[in-house]
Amino acid sequence: MASDPRYAALRMPTNDMRPRICAGEAVIYDIQSKAEPGDDVVILLADGGSIVRGLLGFTADGYRLKCYSPAAVGALPAARVKAIYPVVLRGHSDFVQEIDDANAH
Repeated sequence: MASDPRYAALRMPTNDMRPRICAGEAVIYDIQSKAEPGDDVVILLADGGSIVRGLLGFTADGYRLKCYSPAAVGALPAARVKAIYPVVLRGHSDFVQEIDDANAH
């Protein structure tokens, strides 16, 4: 992935998506692909934060999202979202550092 800048990574900060994605795991996402309902997604928030959720669908003014722990469904207004990308891989947290190092070159 070092030569392909289409991927980015983050370390899952919480257990909101457990058991699918656990706190501390690396989440690799594709910044050139469109997220579709059914995808796990990384959401970059307008305030600079980020969250990982399941994308259930689109609403007239945003997104319908799911987290697993605790199980909940909610809506997020599009005005709070900077970008939304599909998760393509998850794994050991060392992947985050490897991606960061590769993207720095």
